[in-house]
Amino acid sequence: MPSIVCTFHAGALAAAGVRALDANLRRVYREQLGRDHNVRVLWCELPEGQAFTAGRASDVTYLLVEVDDGLEPARREAALRALADALATGACVPIERVMVTVADHSVFARFLAAYRGRIRPRSRPWFLATTLYGLWRSRRRDGYLAIRANL
Repeated sequence: MPSIVCTFHAGALAAAGVRALDANLRRVYREQLGRDHNVRVLWCELPEGQAFTAGRASDVTYLLVEVDDGLEPARREAALRALADALATGACVPIERVMVTVADHSVFARFLAAYRGRIRPRSRPWFLATTLYGLWRSRRRDGYLAIRANL
């Protein structure tokens, strides 16, 4: 199942806004990349003071989108634009403050492997267990899948 990871700043979105944006991103993904795709959206809220661009606090909202390897450039660009518009509109931020990356499945897999690789091997089972519990809890409590920015 392909994934979308949305990283936003603390306090930028209320839970109801995240749920609505979650549904809209799923809809846009299916419209642009195929109705047969069921996509998972993971939300990561950055605590205040933990994102910087050019030496100042960042106000950019990030979207990392997994797509099939070898997606045609025209479809990739159309999806990128549609997802950026959906994110900007749903998060009430200017389009200039949105960064969207549409990554092939193989690139996305390498990114996740590198992310997991930074965790000590002995700590990985605990990390996996707490991450899965956190995902279950956020889905149940908030109605969407949330991951922690900090381990």
